[in-house]
Amino acid sequence: MFETCFLHIGGQKTGSTSLQHAFKANAHLLEQNGFHYPRMRANHGVLAISAIPESPRAKSILSQESKPTTRVKTEKDVARLQSEFRSEFEASARSSAAPTLVLSSEHFSLLTPAGIKEFLDFLAQYAKKTLIVAYVRHPASLIVSSAQQRLKGGKLTLSGFDPARVLPPVSNRLENYRSVVGLEDMILRVFDRTQLHRGDVIKDFFHLIGGDDEVADGLTMETRNESLSYEAALLADAIAKVNADSAETVSPKVHRNQVRQLKRIRGSKFAFSNEKNEEIRAAARQEARLLEERFHLQLPEPVLPDIGELWGSSTVDDIAHVLRDLTVENANLRAKLKNLRKS
Repeated sequence: MFETCFLHIGGQKTGSTSLQHAFKANAHLLEQNGFHYPRMRANHGVLAISAIPESPRAKSILSQESKPTTRVKTEKDVARLQSEFRSEFEASARSSAAPTLVLSSEHFSLLTPAGIKEFLDFLAQYAKKTLIVAYVRHPASLIVSSAQQRLKGGKLTLSGFDPARVLPPVSNRLENYRSVVGLEDMILRVFDRTQLHRGDVIKDFFHLIGGDDEVADGLTMETRNESLSYEAALLADAIAKVNADSAETVSPKVHRNQVRQLKRIRGSKFAFSNEKNEEIRAAARQEARLLEERFHLQLPEPVLPDIGELWGSSTVDDIAHVLRDLTVENANLRAKLKNLRKS
């Protein structure tokens, strides 16, 4: 029985993926310092998924965290996968002597009040107390970051970008938890570098759960979900349009692989025009007010950059390198295929 479970529920675009992979990679070090992070998976969302989720993000988590040989097509498949992971989690938890349990998934923020209650009842078997931890980004900044994420996934085009349709209902998701546990068991942190401990979300979270700064400095970390430059975003936008107009269906996986190459292209910071930035601020205003009124969150107004100077020499050089590498890779694959056919 753990003394405390820190249930990290995201939120969206606040460094959750980087945090999860850092904690999984350093699970042994964390265990030695009193923190048990179940390392069977980086993202623990499967613990709470009991049906095929509606959210694209939750579906992505379900797909990524299932075993490669597991087919997740029906609610029975999901129930089996959850049962398997809960069994693995139980064995992992019982083998730990650490006083603190740490679980993390953005999917947890998508649960309904009924789903939250069921999940907390499950966790009550393992921890005496569960505290909810969420990082909250200013809605205007969240819109910009979410737009880029959707652009990378081929689910948005720059010309069809509507700020109001991109903004997730953060206040409603937090309200679901407040209705079950109350604010006293929720730790809400503003996702702003000036307010994070040592300016980093991973070090801030580790400090929040009682970790030592010296231990934090020894954690192996890697950046996840890198941003695209503005020029790379323009190319991603063009790729999405070409794929949509193609006679052959391009799978989401193929599209993601195409866009992944674009992360190597340096350039101007991803931004929108001043006119679009005003639309973003207007779309974010109501949500920012709700977060302040309901949860007492003082979110600093973000600076939304304008589009800078484009297509500098470093951008052009990076594009040339990407094209060269893709051409070489394609030639190597063709040669391998030719050899296979001969054999």
